[in-house]
Formats: sequence, C-alpha cells, structure tokens
Amino acid sequence: MDSDMEQDTVKQETSSSRSARLRDPHRYLPDEQLAAAAQIAALLRQPLLLTGDPGAGKTQMAAWVALQLGRSLIRFTAKSTTSAQDLLYRFDSVREFRDAQRHRGLDQEPTPTRAYITFEAIGRAIALTYPVEALEMQASWDSEANLQAGETAARPIAATSSVVLIDEIDKAPRDVPNDLLTEFETGEFLVAEARVRLRVQNNLHPLVIVTSNSERALPDAFLRRCIFHHVEMPIKDRLRKIVRSQFPDLPDGGNFETEALEIFDKLYDPETQIALRRRPSVAELLHLLVVHLSFSGVSSSSSSIEGGQMETLTRSGWKIISEQGIRSGLAGLALSSPETATLIFRQCLAILFKTKEDQDAGREWLCGLWGLPRSLGNEAMRRA
Repeated sequence: MDSDMEQDTVKQETSSSRSARLRDPHRYLPDEQLAAAAQIAALLRQPLLLTGDPGAGKTQMAAWVALQLGRSLIRFTAKSTTSAQDLLYRFDSVREFRDAQRHRGLDQEPTPTRAYITFEAIGRAIALTYPVEALEMQASWDSEANLQAGETAARPIAATSSVVLIDEIDKAPRDVPNDLLTEFETGEFLVAEARVRLRVQNNLHPLVIVTSNSERALPDAFLRRCIFHHVEMPIKDRLRKIVRSQFPDLPDGGNFETEALEIFDKLYDPETQIALRRRPSVAELLHLLVVHLSFSGVSSSSSSIEGGQMETLTRSGWKIISEQGIRSGLAGLALSSPETATLIFRQCLAILFKTKEDQDAGREWLCGLWGLPRSLGNEAMRRA
C-alpha cells in the first residue's frame, strides 16, 4: 500500500510540474517585434502597453522580460474597484487609529507613520531604488504587509530596478491610467500621510508593462505616453515552436500534436467559416496537450480526481487517441465505445470552447473537419 501511495504522489507531482511549466518564463518564446518593443520601452522609460486576445501570452511576456533583464517582477492585477492610489501604496488608517487609542495616556513613543504604509506595484518599484538604510524612516520594510508572494525578506539589501506588470488595466475605471501620468513620467509620488516624496534613485527606473484585453478604450493621454504592441495569436511554424518549447517530451511527429495544431491553423484561417464568440487561444492548446500527456500514458502524471468508471474510460480513450490520433481514435471509439468517444470529445470541447454556444458550434465544425458522426458529443448521446 505504501508503494502505491508513493507512486500516486509521484504521478501527481509530475502532473503539477507539467502545468507549472506553462508559466516558466525560461520557456516563453516572444516574437522579435515584441522583444524589440520591450527594448524601446526600457530605453525611453515609457510603459509598454500590450493588447491581444486573452491567452495570447501577454502576461508571460512580463516574466520573460524580467528574466532577461535580471530584475524582480512586481505583479498587480487591476479590478473594477482599482484606483490610482492602489498602484502606489496603502495606508492602514484603521490600525493607526486603534494603536493611537491603545497608547493614549501611556508613556510610550507613538508608532511611526511608516509602520502603516504598504507599497504597491509602481510605489514598490520606486521604493526599491533606495538604499535600504535611506528608506528605513520612510516605510516599514520589516512589516509582513510588504512581503511579496514567495519572499522571506521584504526587500533586497541593495537598491534595485524592477519590472512592474499591471495586468488587465482595462478592468479598472477609465480615469486610473490618466491619474498615474505624472508618476509614469517623473518616477516619483507623494506619501501624504508620512509627508515624504519618493522618486527613482540612481537611475534605476522600473520598466512598466501594462496589458489590456481591450474590453474598454484607454484614454488618449495615456496611450500617447506608451510604447504599444499588439500580441498576435501565433499560428503555424511559430505555434509549433511554442509547443515544442513547452513539451519537449512530445513524441516527434505524433498524430495528436499534428491534429491539435491543425485545429488552430484552421481556426485562425480567414477562410474558415465558424461562428464563435471567442476562438481558442494558445493557452487552451497547451492545456489540451497537458491533458493528453497526463491521461495517455506518454507521462506518468495523473488526474487528482478519482472518478471510478469515468476515469477508466477516460484513460483508455486517451490511450487510443494517443496511439491513433484524434481523428482516427475518435472515429474508432464512436463505433466500438460511443460512451468513451463522447466523454473524450466533450473533454476536448470543454478545454477549447468556453460558452455553450461556442461548444455547439465547435462540435459541429470539428465533426465536419474530421468526418466524425454529427451526434458525437451532444447531450442526447451522452444520456443514452
């Protein structure tokens, strides 16, 4: 039993590491134009604005740039409630008031204002350009609130430059980018509660990378101050290079890889007629390959959900598809084991298409593309 438990642990770790690999900046492959835009943004000290479909690789670009420059990456994800102040610092006025009430009438030194300050995104990047001894009286670097994920110390000892990722800025209110124009241009901001103005030191200007899914228009004044690049969805040879970079253990010339890439080539072919609200992105393709490798026996990774008969059908079906390819494998399963064929097909649809309407359109299109039964994957067949 202990041996079985150890094997299950190894399998799960392998599956987790394969998923984590998708976020590894060492494996990110930017196109030359994107890398050139980042270089210009760093030279001109202007924000790099990246637009493109969700899943095109905008967020991973920031991690890759930080890796190339040897800088730390500071992440901030915008929300509908985000304000410009949120990108500079937070001041815990509630804790300050509570401490003041507790210390009233006691012969104690009041807690310094710096203890209630937490730097965020741009503010943190500017603060990190100060030598630690110069900043001790301006912010509480010893506070756990100033720790980033995975850090054991709030800041490096030496002054440093950073890459700041402001992700999905279009989710924030429209005024937020305009409210930060001064900070972007001058590299300084005021901590009003501490009566301190911080500015970039030692020419260590941070590189700010801003991403947008274009859900709302950004202000012209902000756009004028940015270096802009639209991240196109990679197809054909470039997409194949990305897949090989992420999954070097895929069998060369495997039918599954070839047919999965064929889906994306055709989906982004202007002549393809399919009514989709949102076309699958590179992220969906990579997730499809993770599932393929996890269930097919190409790797020893495993699902974390024990599904009894469903998992048995899943594994047996993916094994056949791994050996024969999606088209031939599903066609054969549709004749020999319709339940398994339906299960596998619907798993593919769930990964690729993210609304019911898109899944229905995608099912019809894929059945036509591969010559599969039109009934494959629909709800009636699933209940039968």
